[in-house]
Amino acid sequence: HLSIRRQRQMCIRDSLMKFNLGILNTGVFLVLEKIVRMLSAFLTFSLVAKYYDTEVFGIYAYHMAIFSILVVIVSFGTDQIIVFKTSNNKNFKLINIFLVRVSTSILSILVLLILSLFGIVHSEYVSFLCVSLLLQSVLILLPYYQARLLYGKLSLFISFSVIMSGWIKFLIINNSGVDILPTLIVMDSIFISLTVILFFLLTFKNEKHAYLPSLYDIKKLFRDSAPLFFSAIAIVLYSRIDQLMINEFLGEKSVALYSSALKISELFTFILPIAVTLSMKFVASKGGDIKETVYLKLFKLMNIYSILSITLIISFGDTALHLLFGHEFIKAYDVLIVNSVSLFFIVIGSISNVWLIENNLQKYKIIRITIGLFINVILNFYLIPI
Repeated sequence: HLSIRRQRQMCIRDSLMKFNLGILNTGVFLVLEKIVRMLSAFLTFSLVAKYYDTEVFGIYAYHMAIFSILVVIVSFGTDQIIVFKTSNNKNFKLINIFLVRVSTSILSILVLLILSLFGIVHSEYVSFLCVSLLLQSVLILLPYYQARLLYGKLSLFISFSVIMSGWIKFLIINNSGVDILPTLIVMDSIFISLTVILFFLLTFKNEKHAYLPSLYDIKKLFRDSAPLFFSAIAIVLYSRIDQLMINEFLGEKSVALYSSALKISELFTFILPIAVTLSMKFVASKGGDIKETVYLKLFKLMNIYSILSITLIISFGDTALHLLFGHEFIKAYDVLIVNSVSLFFIVIGSISNVWLIENNLQKYKIIRITIGLFINVILNFYLIPI
């Protein structure tokens, strides 16, 4: 009996070690991919700022902000649900979430067309935004493979596709005029979606449970994702609505200056989605009081990270603005300092999401973020004009 118990303990220990190594391996690939994506997006932003005048750059940044809002409608808060449910249920059906994504993609395109009718979106950007939004439905495979710790090879392929997309965007910026600038928005979506589809086709034999949709499961996905969607749309609104309101009150040049500061701040938030994804996978494997200890350690680590990030931004922000965007953008340094402080609160919100989802308390995300959005819009009306 003692020998059998020892064998069981060794099996459990080996399984935990393999699981933890799987999380570490997925985390490393996620970080590498995020770095490649971040650098590609940042270089594109920087090149547009340098090759075109401030007003054209402001229009581009304005439409990128609108695209960020519409992408949240497409995702409908399902990414975190996919990670959590796949971590706990190996037979989680992809077809259900795919049908949800297709319907939300169509919804986001309808919203885009309505915005274009009111002149909020420029006509030359509409078709490219529609294509990019439709392709977002394919990207459900990203959180799915991350949760199953099968993301290594896919991450390398995606990184390569982003590099290729970045090269083409560089050629477009360097050799084309303003009319072709809207194509930059769709490039990453095309390359990444094609890569994801190809990877799935090569591995679909191992994904038999991905088929046969269930109406009950689809309804449940909508119900579980709805609180996360409303909180996510509120988050992106109060992070992007500033650009929309600045455009309305002050014009495209001010949007350009504000967007440059925002882009540098976002360099330090790329790790947060990775931390949330891996935390969900890790927490799902734990039980009892161990989870509380894990949550406390996550909060401590991420708070240290946010303080270090704020220190770096304050110390070198003006230099970064000058080198990356040009001398004219140094005027955005004050905005950058104020905006950097928000990193501390963004970190707290991101990690607390893991705890809220684990305890099925997503509704509190809606409450706190709705209050934040309401305060932000009211203060914008007062503060932006002055």
